[in-house]
Amino acid sequence: MLELLAMQAEMVGRATYYHLPGNVMRNGEMYDPYAPTCAVDASLWPLMGGEIVIVTIPGQPDVALRVTDTGYLRRWGVVIDVPMGTYQRYFGGATTATVRLLQ
Repeated sequence: MLELLAMQAEMVGRATYYHLPGNVMRNGEMYDPYAPTCAVDASLWPLMGGEIVIVTIPGQPDVALRVTDTGYLRRWGVVIDVPMGTYQRYFGGATTATVRLLQ
């Protein structure tokens, strides 16, 4: 687990969005397209589930998001997946982000 923590303290890569109205997230909450939340790769849930991450988006202010969901993101080269409304509000069309676990 310590190796995973050291390796994943900062991740840089693609940011995407999802829209799943009516779905329940990994943590049991209902999907909210405008909530400041995000999904990470399923393999990172034990480390990051429920935690706050700081997302740096080129040309935008940093934003704090709570990890509430997972997906198989690594397979597609994605480091963070956010609800559609959150993406539109904070990401300004950027497709690259740096994600840091708030410690």
